[in-house]
Amino acid sequence: MQDVQVVKLIYISPATVPENFKLHLVASWNLVGFQITEGTISNKLFAGTTFKMSYWNAPFGPCSEAPNNAPVELGVGDWVKVNQNTTATVPL
Repeated sequence: MQDVQVVKLIYISPATVPENFKLHLVASWNLVGFQITEGTISNKLFAGTTFKMSYWNAPFGPCSEAPNNAPVELGVGDWVKVNQNTTATVPL
């Protein structure tokens, strides 16, 4: 009989749901994806941060720059470029 490795996962539900979270970005391109509400504008996600946001047009490309004043598409990961290490407070 083979030994089988057992991995236990523990999920602890928070007592309160946070209103926002901190997203740590490094100077360069960062692949980000997080839960947001429909209609969220990228300017509000990264308020106070100079950034450029791009996304991949699946399945064949190319990469396109997303306008900063347009709603972020739900269910899509985006590339965010910042010029220096920064922390953005993202409202949920």
